Amino acid sequence: ALRVNTGVDVFTQRLASGLQQHGVDAEITWYNRKYEFAPSLLKRYEPPQGTSLIHTNAINGFAFKRPGLPLVITKHDYSTDPQLNEYRSVWRKLYHSLLLKNFENLSFESATALTTVSHFTASVIARSKCPLTPTVIHNSVPLDRFVPAGEPAYGAGGQFRLLYVGSWSKRKGVDLLFQIMEALGSDFKLRIVSDINEKSLDPLDNMTVVGPLDQASVIKEYQQCDALVTTSRSEAFGYTALEAMACGRPVIATNNTALPEVVGDTGLLCDVDDVGQFVDAALFLKNHPVEARSLGMAARDRAEAVFSEEKMIEQYIDLYRSLLN
Repeated sequence: ALRVNTGVDVFTQRLASGLQQHGVDAEITWYNRKYEFAPSLLKRYEPPQGTSLIHTNAINGFAFKRPGLPLVITKHDYSTDPQLNEYRSVWRKLYHSLLLKNFENLSFESATALTTVSHFTASVIARSKCPLTPTVIHNSVPLDRFVPAGEPAYGAGGQFRLLYVGSWSKRKGVDLLFQIMEALGSDFKLRIVSDINEKSLDPLDNMTVVGPLDQASVIKEYQQCDALVTTSRSEAFGYTALEAMACGRPVIATNNTALPEVVGDTGLLCDVDDVGQFVDAALFLKNHPVEARSLGMAARDRAEAVFSEEKMIEQYIDLYRSLLN
């Protein structure tokens, strides 16, 4: 796999770890991100001795096609879909249309089986010329590490603590956070876990940038917040929403793409770009702590029932067995 410092890396590590715990000899081979622009060069690398199946992603999957070995491709996003063009620079548009789309088509043609992480993303794939029907296997969360801790205050005796976790981009709707926090005022505090410099951001008084954090620190942020806010305009899955849910916190999220599929009825969903709905949702949680607590408990239950690592690993093992047999 290419190490790209995104949710794809998280998926790869969680999958390999889970497979190993189930007695599967799974090994990750990481490659430099420079191969993203020339994945054909990966054809020169041989898989580890004794390999019986290869699992990789759609960007470079075709380069790992080897005689006699089933090739499983996972499509993690829908980055080549034209609907995302408004969130791309001119150069990114050219890269996606001239290179990435071709790489993915080659991977689809080479794959023995195709999986994807949400029914929404599967529906986007269905609109393309992909020759395979994808199997949906949801991403998972380590329920033994992402756990509720402490009793949320929900604004009692102080500020209501909102949390944003994610990259800093227009696609993520981060521009809305300023309008939301300005409307909410001093009774609310937003902590931002992202790869953004506070000086360049110029946050409002009720916004704090804590920067990128390691996993243990991010978990503490989830556990210490009252709710996660996800203003994203486009998500192929929604890792941060799921992680907050596993920590027993309600999520205020955009009601589009794959986010409703993850959140279900355990959070508050708002229309895309509707600042007023996000403000109303935050006020509702602060003013109704019993309902907020109930949503947080339901969120944890949903994470356990639908998005456990155990469930994800079993589905992948079943798929591998069907291909090897």
